[in-house]
Amino acid sequence: MASRITVWTKTVGFTFRVSDLEKGSILIPRYGVFVTKAGSGQTARQFAKELAAKNLKSIRQMTREHREAASWKELMQEVRLWTCPSGTVVSPFPKVEDPAMQVELPDADWTAAWRALSSQLRGPHMWEDLRLKWAESPMKWI
Repeated sequence: MASRITVWTKTVGFTFRVSDLEKGSILIPRYGVFVTKAGSGQTARQFAKELAAKNLKSIRQMTREHREAASWKELMQEVRLWTCPSGTVVSPFPKVEDPAMQVELPDADWTAAWRALSSQLRGPHMWEDLRLKWAESPMKWI
């Protein structure tokens, strides 16, 4: 697990991983924060100029530009199956009893996913497993 450093001001806090700092300086313009290794000699202005020259995109920008999959099958192909041999398919979700809350989605596979996952949340197998984990835990939450 990576060590993290959290800094709090009167109005806001932020956290960064030490391993991220080992890869390079960290600039958080929103909070006016620049973190770099001691003795690097780099200033926030220099680092900001280097970043601007790279024309990098923020996670928000990349998310806005990323096309959403139109169906469950398309999502599985893009996320899970792209490394599998051609023709590999994902098994259908098991049939489960009707959940308390009915959800119908435009894609039948998404609806089946909702039904299967909501069934798992209701099922005794999940709660039994959580109960056993809690019982085995050396720290009890009161």
